[in-house]
Amino acid sequence: MAIIGQDQDGNRIAKRLWCGREWCEKCRDHSHNRRIARWLPRVQQIESLACWTVTYPKEVRLFVRTKKSLRSQKGKLIRALKELGYSRGMIRWHFFGDQSTEYHPHQNAIVDGGYLSPGELQRQKDFIRRKLLKRFMANELGKDLEIHYQYTTSPKKIYHKLKYITRATFLDQSWDELLAAKIYGLRNNNTWGKWDQSQKWQLRHRNRSIAIMAKVEQGLHPISGKPLTWKKQLVPFALILSQDPTEIAPGYYLLPPIRQPPKNRGSPFPYLQPYLPNDRLTPKQRLRLWQLHQAEL
Repeated sequence: MAIIGQDQDGNRIAKRLWCGREWCEKCRDHSHNRRIARWLPRVQQIESLACWTVTYPKEVRLFVRTKKSLRSQKGKLIRALKELGYSRGMIRWHFFGDQSTEYHPHQNAIVDGGYLSPGELQRQKDFIRRKLLKRFMANELGKDLEIHYQYTTSPKKIYHKLKYITRATFLDQSWDELLAAKIYGLRNNNTWGKWDQSQKWQLRHRNRSIAIMAKVEQGLHPISGKPLTWKKQLVPFALILSQDPTEIAPGYYLLPPIRQPPKNRGSPFPYLQPYLPNDRLTPKQRLRLWQLHQAEL
């Protein structure tokens, strides 16, 4: 399926819709690039980027296996970061690690941040632990949340971090089919705060397709730069292909302008004699008169 939009001048564009499932080999890479494009304009407003990674002990992972629990923990982390002074950010769950097919949930949050002294870093880690995991449970287990903090001011590393966090980790549904069913429909990419500042850095030419996608995801036509209005009704992707589109980025197509209907040639009925009014013509007579009129033109 696809969706069609156009700007105020009638310039049309189509966007193919992907299923978004992390384990779908057909859609995975395209969905990943689209997630990058949606977050990129915000990340470009960050001059010094910090990333928090929160990993849950194995003993409590059973309690974060549903949409409700994942949403709850996401909200707790956002509120904790806000209380620590991070007024805006982006957050996403990773469900599996890179080296194992065992469920390994960890949260990734991108914020504006830089160097923290050892004492301040420990204070913020302890604050997050208290907000996300009850102390009696941590004391009973003898384990706590594992928290890592990194920061960078390099645009190249910032972009790499964006790619890393938005990537899919649930690569095979067979790893945990019950989990796949439970988290179906989970909105896993979330942001908070205001993102209305100017860009602090730009992409290189090799990322041109991502830049095009980012513009469309902001609701702007990639060529005219004017706001897009999207039609509510979805259309089959085959209908897009039938219009001879131009692909400008994976899943994004420029559509040719809609041809204006031919001008009305007029009706032959004014040529009728008074003794044969229009309302007394049979359908066959009307058709014959029309054919004669077309021949005269």
